[in-house]
Amino acid sequence: MRVAPLLTISDLDDLPEDGNRYELIEGELFASKAPGITHQLTFGILFDTLSTFLKSNPVGKIIATPGLILSDLDAVIPDLVFIRNERLAEVISGERLIGPQILW
Repeated sequence: MRVAPLLTISDLDDLPEDGNRYELIEGELFASKAPGITHQLTFGILFDTLSTFLKSNPVGKIIATPGLILSDLDAVIPDLVFIRNERLAEVISGERLIGPQILW
């Protein structure tokens, strides 16, 4: 049985911009559909609640659906990420977040 080769972040970057949401997990490519309405409504409430809290308690930032690089073989797009202010410069790299220490 032939095993498919592992993909890397570089391979992911080479994929076409076709509207799909691609993620790499342990070098395996996954594509997913857009979340459903119930998911989006729940996400909106959570994002709004956290945004309101952070306006009064500016301890960090929340970012919706960022690209998150965990390793050369792992890149995901979580719905929501919270980053403490003191870690912002450490984990933001261009238009992506980096670092396996991020809890999501």
